[in-house]
Amino acid sequence: YKVWAGDSVAGYAVEAVGNGYQDKIRVLFGVAPDFSRIYALRVLDQKETPGLGARITEPWYLKGWKNRAATLLVLVKGREATKSNEIQAITGATITSRAVVSIVNKGLVRAKKELSNVLSNDSKGEAK
Repeated sequence: YKVWAGDSVAGYAVEAVGNGYQDKIRVLFGVAPDFSRIYALRVLDQKETPGLGARITEPWYLKGWKNRAATLLVLVKGREATKSNEIQAITGATITSRAVVSIVNKGLVRAKKELSNVLSNDSKGEAK
């Protein structure tokens, strides 16, 4: 989905879903128009273990997604995420943490491909 700020595209909202530890996890994340940064992440639906994987909905975890590089994201365990493409794992919920990173990575690839196809089709239409 395009996100507008006045007359210009401010970014894109990308919905993505994948398997978590217990069930499907569905997220929505915002990316910059050039796909260089992830603005933020929200968990739309999850059924992960309360007190463990379900912590993906907690503000401290979601804050860790703000302004991350929209490149291949990697999960880090046992330390803080210090690089812009690193996401800190939730202690005791490595599978869920890994799942969210994978869901976002796959969502980024899909969204970039879809946008590329749209732009390619638009430019073909303008050339006629």
